[in-house]
Amino acid sequence: MVVKELWLIWRSGDAAHRSRYKVGILQWDPEADTYTFRYDHGDDLEAARKIGFVSFPGFEDLNKTYKIENKLFSNIAARLPKPERDDYLDILNRYDLDAFDKQFTILVATRGRQITDNFEFVPAFQKNKVEFDVAGVDHRQIDDLNKSVEEGYLVSGARLNLEREKNNRYDSSAIRILLPAGKRKVFIGYVPKYYSKYLAEKLDAGTDYSAVIAKVDLGSKIRDEKISAVVRLKFAE
Repeated sequence: MVVKELWLIWRSGDAAHRSRYKVGILQWDPEADTYTFRYDHGDDLEAARKIGFVSFPGFEDLNKTYKIENKLFSNIAARLPKPERDDYLDILNRYDLDAFDKQFTILVATRGRQITDNFEFVPAFQKNKVEFDVAGVDHRQIDDLNKSVEEGYLVSGARLNLEREKNNRYDSSAIRILLPAGKRKVFIGYVPKYYSKYLAEKLDAGTDYSAVIAKVDLGSKIRDEKISAVVRLKFAE
């Protein structure tokens, strides 16, 4: 059975540094029911440390590989919805989950997000299955986005255009997401930085693609996001 992998993403609370950085890797071996966590010592971790990242709570040693059997790490499991919550079944229903799903499955769906910090767990990049939440949405776009909803453009299944933004000072692989809305194209945000570097090369090469909105959630309560739009993307090769 294939080992399943999630990336730990961190974003600074400083408004001047809003990019998301891949700082760690969580893996689950379903056959052995073993979890491992380690920090990803790449450019993202180095950049994150320069602007304030220290560690994920409970994993203070950046050079250690953490391992546990038969259950998810308690510091990560604490980020999952609690069964005693009055709205627990509503949460499961929203994410199309079952009360008997494995903790890893629930983590994949909910991303382990909390309003109190800037961490989340996202699926490792897979070239044949790319899904992500739109990044970089701010209050200046809300009127256009709401108008697009009212006019019936910003809905699940809507096709999107991707456009490279090579002069972006925060991400040289930046990719803008545009929603065709009649005669105009509405900017709805960016491909997250932790995926953009894998996709920019294909766009620069002119590879055919299909990008659609898989899900839209206006007025998200997760951190300061104004809209949560999940994009599904497929390339011709």
